[in-house]
Amino acid sequence: MRRACAMVLMCVLGFAALGAQRMGGQGGTDEFVAYDVIVETGVGLGAWQVEVRPGEGMKLTGVEGGTGVYSEAAYYDEAALRGGRVVIGDFSLDEQLPSGRVRVARVHFFVRGGAGHVVGTLQTAGDAAGALIDARVEVVRVIDDEGDAS
Repeated sequence: MRRACAMVLMCVLGFAALGAQRMGGQGGTDEFVAYDVIVETGVGLGAWQVEVRPGEGMKLTGVEGGTGVYSEAAYYDEAALRGGRVVIGDFSLDEQLPSGRVRVARVHFFVRGGAGHVVGTLQTAGDAAGALIDARVEVVRVIDDEGDAS
């Protein structure tokens, strides 16, 4: 009887481990995550374009807007999605352009097997007149329910 119970227990644990591996890849869990795309500049940000590259096991599920004049969903290159990246960008003709740290977009991913890593590359940024400006990009995982990035 003990031997039969031990065999049943081993089978149950084996199937549970196999199911966890299928669901979570290498021991992690599958999840949906969001990353904020932040462009930082000292002058009004009139236009921007950023390439976002998700890590291994990540699939883009959505692009939404940022804050202020960039609250509408950013434009993105659908062809680039097939290459494992997304190129997003937007512009504003608003008279009061934001400067400093500006959340220009939020990108959502499905991550297979736990934590993923996303890299953002600023391709270009311009002021109200379209002149190139100095800027940098940061892609930050959203970690709380309020939608704020850390």
